[in-house]
Parts: sequence; C-alpha cells; structure tokens
Amino acid sequence: MKRDLEQLEESYRKIIPYKTQLADAFYTSFLEANPEYVCLFSGVVWHTQKKMLTEAMAMVVKYARYDEAHLQPAKHFKELGAKHAIFALDETHFDAFITHMLLALEALLGDEWSAELESIWRSALWRVCKLMLTSIRDGQSGINRHVQ
Repeated sequence: MKRDLEQLEESYRKIIPYKTQLADAFYTSFLEANPEYVCLFSGVVWHTQKKMLTEAMAMVVKYARYDEAHLQPAKHFKELGAKHAIFALDETHFDAFITHMLLALEALLGDEWSAELESIWRSALWRVCKLMLTSIRDGQSGINRHVQ
C-alpha cells in the first residue's frame, strides 16, 4: 500500500506541470468516445471545467493518503457527487470517466506508464467515484421523495 501511494504521488507530481494538457486530453478522448455525454456539458465554461477537473485529480491523490473516515477529501467527493445527482450518473458513466482519465494519464506519462501504475490509478479513481455514486444515489432518493 505504501509503495502504491508513493507511485501515485510521484506520477501525480510529474503531471502537475501539464495539468491543462491532462484536462484537454481527457475531455477530447472522453467526448469523442461518448458523444451521448456532450449534452451533459452544454453551457459549460471550459476553462473553469478543466480547472475543476485538475483540482479533483489533486484531491484523488490527497484522498489516497487517508483512510475512509478522513473528512476533508471524503466531504469534497460527496459534495461533488451531490452536484452531479441532477445528471442521474451511474457506474457506466464513472467507468467511462476512469477509462479516459487513464488514457490521458498514459499519454502524459508515456514510457513511465505501466500496468501497475494503471492499476494504482484505477483503484484511487474508483475509490472516490464510489463516494460520488453514494452521494448521487442519496440525492436522487431525496429528489424522488420530494417529487412524490
């Protein structure tokens, strides 16, 4: 676990100077492969959206340092999930997100990318996506109760 965390943090430090390129690579790949999701981004200010994505990636790495009960990073992803509840996202959306984020990371890290590093990042990303999904489901339940 400690070695995984070290590899995650080291790879993240290498992409920090290229975080704009990371966001560009992610959104290009993600939206080209999933044109049905383009409507979810209508009206988005792309500069702001990309900044939020790169900030979230920093929080993914930060959250990997802590156990499940650590409040600040967990709260961030629960709030992010609540904001996304309106889109009725599910595991398939998050799987697509993770797939294309891994492709963007691989593109930036080049020869330093490995199956092991991919597995470490996949695990870190799913960990936070699960928090978001829980929050989304809670938000949808609240919306459904309110509507009925």
